[in-house]
Amino acid sequence: MFTYRGRGGPSRSTPSSVQCQKCLKRGHYSYECKATAQERPYVSRPSRSQQFRNPKLVPKLTNETLNPLEKKLVKGSKGLFIY
Repeated sequence: MFTYRGRGGPSRSTPSSVQCQKCLKRGHYSYECKATAQERPYVSRPSRSQQFRNPKLVPKLTNETLNPLEKKLVKGSKGLFIY
């Protein structure tokens, strides 16, 4: 009755803009990373309490994270609406 269509997994190519969270190199996801623990760079980040004490340490947001949050003004019969 129902046919299994699969997930499409490995047929998709990885975009070059993707950055691995383990080795910080571009072009593959972290689950595809082949770097060993010795090859991975150590990146220290300030703790949350350090960020509260020093606002300069708060990470900046990128445009990629803001795009889904952008609102759209639509003119309706009763005025402007935000979607």
